Amino acid sequence: NETVQQGYVSDYEIPISKLETLQPFVLASGIDSYKSWDNTEKPYVAEYKGRYYLLDGNHRTAIAKLQGKKTIKVDLSIRKDKS
Repeated sequence: NETVQQGYVSDYEIPISKLETLQPFVLASGIDSYKSWDNTEKPYVAEYKGRYYLLDGNHRTAIAKLQGKKTIKVDLSIRKDKS
């Protein structure tokens, strides 16, 4: 993975275990519907102060985890403090 100070990176591969979700759960019905949908849209993640927050794509990430994948490609937004 490349080092980026601030900005946006497409196809950033990250360990699923590093993702912090802001959504407390996913619905099984949502997982079932995503499994049958050929979706190439990547989850959207924001990195802030060294932590990775999953903003969109909770069901897609849950499916990847259930499939035994250790990493996932995401669209990543990086924000640094102006201190």
